[in-house]
Amino acid sequence: MKEDFFLFSRAAVASIPWMVWGKILNFVIYFFISVSIARRLSAEEFGAWSLFANIAEIMMVCCQLGLHQALLRYVPEFGQKGYFGTIRLFASHALSLELAVLFIGAIILGLSSPFLGTLFHVNLHGEWLFVALFACGFLLKDFFSALATALYYSRFLTVASCFQGLLLLGMLWMGQLHVRKVLEAQSLSLIAFALLSWIYLQHKIPYGGGEEVPNGRIAKFSLPSCFNGILNKFSSQYSEIFFLGFYTTIETVGYYGLGFSQSFLLMTLLPLSLHTLFTSAVAEATTKNGEVLPRIIKSLFSILIVMLVPVASFAFFFAEPGFILLFGKKMAFAGVLAGYLCMLHLLGLFSYPLSLGIIAKEKIAQTLPLQVSYVAANILADWLLIPRFGVWGALGAIFVTFALMLPYRIRVVRSIIGGIFFPGWFFCRVCGLTLFIAFLFHYFVAMTSITRLVVMSLLYFGVAYSLLFVLSTKKDKEDILALGVLPWQRK
Repeated sequence: MKEDFFLFSRAAVASIPWMVWGKILNFVIYFFISVSIARRLSAEEFGAWSLFANIAEIMMVCCQLGLHQALLRYVPEFGQKGYFGTIRLFASHALSLELAVLFIGAIILGLSSPFLGTLFHVNLHGEWLFVALFACGFLLKDFFSALATALYYSRFLTVASCFQGLLLLGMLWMGQLHVRKVLEAQSLSLIAFALLSWIYLQHKIPYGGGEEVPNGRIAKFSLPSCFNGILNKFSSQYSEIFFLGFYTTIETVGYYGLGFSQSFLLMTLLPLSLHTLFTSAVAEATTKNGEVLPRIIKSLFSILIVMLVPVASFAFFFAEPGFILLFGKKMAFAGVLAGYLCMLHLLGLFSYPLSLGIIAKEKIAQTLPLQVSYVAANILADWLLIPRFGVWGALGAIFVTFALMLPYRIRVVRSIIGGIFFPGWFFCRVCGLTLFIAFLFHYFVAMTSITRLVVMSLLYFGVAYSLLFVLSTKKDKEDILALGVLPWQRK
């Protein structure tokens, strides 16, 4: 088949297997890390660690100033033109600015730690420096991952990420575990990843060639991206975590944090492994031909539906027994929450391909009123529901916010990219079929051991994907294959 038929370039597609396998290996490593932390910390300690990790991630997003999205958007463009000197200059300026802002953020965190500790019922005053160090490591890893992805160095990213995960796992297994040690181990492993990446990229990126960094164009893109990233974080998990920390116990924060983190890790295993790569690939494809964007978005929707809906359906019925087997009975309630959260994570299907289109159009600023409204509605729903219903109010707030804001979101996105291109009927068919299959497995099979859980999950996915292949129409299959991301399509 001709290369021009496909929407993504050969360089982008060649990176996909490494990104996917890297994410799968990291999923396995971080799964063992999560089990180790959840089993060896008390419910109260796990809740405190969850809260500290969320503060560090919010801090990281604020300090990166949207420049990581700018790397993904502009580095492929500069690389295509041979402007490698521009790439080096842009990257060095961006990292220096981010670290300077992070230093200021660390000072603010230290000064506000007594207030935040009182607000969320934790001892942040003694741990703020380790939280700031974790945010620094997180920022460095995210920066170098974005730069390497934009240059399609996916093989290196896979190796370096696995090295970082194994290093973290080894550090956690040494000696007694407590909250500060977890933060220290995470920070040091992230900084080791960043150092390895810096050495590799210094060697790989050519010197010379290019023009001045288009600072005005980048700033016009990155600053809205920064605000958008902060608002996205608050509208996904963090507003609920902070409201739960204020209105409930730190143990409840731990249950919600574990349920959310594991369900999020499961549901985003493949999408997030490809997100940064697809951001660059979509930018590259639309630079060549702007008219292919609707086809790209519809194909991405179809791929995500096939990847995520069967997983969510299985988790909805089997998350609770799975958590009991893996994390112990003390975390059973986190498994209940994880089952519902997997279904709620499907709502993110609506945003992912559309956000790639908006980034490619460089129209992030036009979505800021939508994001502000979404966060305001989310916070209002949290305030109304969490004090009355606790953790169930947090789940309700996520769904209510999405439902109320959906018409406004559709209107804004249509004005930017010309449509939604969501295959709704295909989504409903996949949901109905996989939920029915998962229900039958749940009704007839008791999960009494990890071996049985693994065997039944393999059987479930075998049956589900076999039926999906048989029942999918020719148009469904064409939409899934349009990007040319499967290896044999390029031969």
